[in-house]
Amino acid sequence: DASPELAEYDGSCFNCLLALSRQYQAELLHLDAAPGIPAGIQTERLRLIPLEKGAAPAVYSITSDPEAVRYLRFDVHTRPEEAEALVQELSGGGNLAYTILKKDGEFVGVFAFKAEQGEPESYALTIFLAKKHWGQGYCTEVSEMAKNMARDILHARRLRAFAVSGNAASCRALEHAGFRLAEERSYPDLEGSLRVYEYDLPSQEPQK
Repeated sequence: DASPELAEYDGSCFNCLLALSRQYQAELLHLDAAPGIPAGIQTERLRLIPLEKGAAPAVYSITSDPEAVRYLRFDVHTRPEEAEALVQELSGGGNLAYTILKKDGEFVGVFAFKAEQGEPESYALTIFLAKKHWGQGYCTEVSEMAKNMARDILHARRLRAFAVSGNAASCRALEHAGFRLAEERSYPDLEGSLRVYEYDLPSQEPQK
């Protein structure tokens, strides 16, 4: 811990490092100069903005819905503060996390990359969507976008995604996006098995 007389300087240094990190990420993504505005991350129907605390109420609209979180790794949220903590978890610690919006600005859901321990070129993929947007192909669309981002931005070699066997729609979406079923895990408190999907990203040949 910093001594009291240095706390202010340590805070300034930390904020500077965060700003440099955001700037570097923006350069990798070819974003506009304004921080946090990803001009180039979009598909035909969707666009992304970095996941920030301001998105917590929209996230809570999903995480407080028992049907929507039935197959997710956390319990139903009963307080907005729980959604705020989830946003902080997904967007902190070196993760890349994004709010998914339709082109008209309507909230669709969230997706995030998390580096896997012990595998520096492997990332876990998290996607969850608002119930009203289920069954419209958005999960597959985001998965395809994630593959490109993992290859071009993170220089990853492998993506992993997890889906409960009972969540047939998510399993189909991952398979449709080219993910292969690598493993099934059983847990006493889990309804069905946990399916581990993997996608091996092609290595990029250096330009001559």
